Amino acid sequence: MTSGVRSDGTHYGDLSAFLLPIPDGYRPGPDEGELGNDAPVRPDQADPTVTLLFGALPASDLTGVQGAVAAGHMSGGAVRTYANEAGTLDVAFTVLQLDPALSARSTGDFARIVKQSKSFRTGPAVPGHVDALCVLPTTHVGDPLDSMTCLATVGDTFTIARAEGVVPLDTRAVTDMFGRQLDVLRNGLGT
Repeated sequence: MTSGVRSDGTHYGDLSAFLLPIPDGYRPGPDEGELGNDAPVRPDQADPTVTLLFGALPASDLTGVQGAVAAGHMSGGAVRTYANEAGTLDVAFTVLQLDPALSARSTGDFARIVKQSKSFRTGPAVPGHVDALCVLPTTHVGDPLDSMTCLATVGDTFTIARAEGVVPLDTRAVTDMFGRQLDVLRNGLGT
């Protein structure tokens, strides 16, 4: 089956065709929890996926985030992970396909909950994608690792980037990769 982007921004076909190919300087990364790597995400995996990606949120916020994704009526998704050759950065992209009529509202609710949570601090902007949101967890002096999560909606897709690496985290590499991932979703380049 072919994959593509319709004129209204909705996607058809296998969502894995819309995941960013492994860039130069990277190799396939570790499994993203129980989701694996280069794998589909089924609708019945929505709650475990949100828990995996946002487990740092307080329980009340996590419930709100799960509700926002449920309200979007997820029909499927895909995940791919990347590790840089230096072994200092792992990045995972998870793309969830939502009901087009509900995706903007659902992801807006999701982003609002994450922004309001005291578990995160504001992260850098994603070049070329003003609506994307990046946040970093509250860190403690001496932590050897840091992480960052980025969120964005493209058409009927809700995309989450999760990065972990050594301090200082290469946030520029993450936002550049995330921007390229969003471009693939917008333009339908596929892999």
